Amino acid sequence: MNIEIKNITELCLLKEVFIEFDDNTNNNHKNQKFIVADVLGDYGLRKKVFRAYDKCPSHKVAVYRLGEEAKGMEVECLGGGTIHLNKKDKALTIESSSDTYGKERDRDQTVALLEKNLPDFRVFGER
Repeated sequence: MNIEIKNITELCLLKEVFIEFDDNTNNNHKNQKFIVADVLGDYGLRKKVFRAYDKCPSHKVAVYRLGEEAKGMEVECLGGGTIHLNKKDKALTIESSSDTYGKERDRDQTVALLEKNLPDFRVFGER
């Protein structure tokens, strides 16, 4: 029973959005890879998350890193693409698709997830 409760707790504590950029660069970041995935917990619980890791060479590596972060819970990648961040203008654009996982089914849902979690940013998404 404690293992199941821990799994549910870990799922609840998992951030919906995590974007990692090197702060030693300028205000503009281009072509950072991102993924959108469902993390599956016990009792059919799932949480949709967005991840963009700094200097991530591929979408597969991003899924692997999310798997480590999710502490053994199943990760189901829904798609991905590239993210462009302009810190100065507080603007974020997501576009394109992953060669491995394709584009998530509903890019508007991804934009809504980012807007909810990054209220100070203007979020744009390629449809």
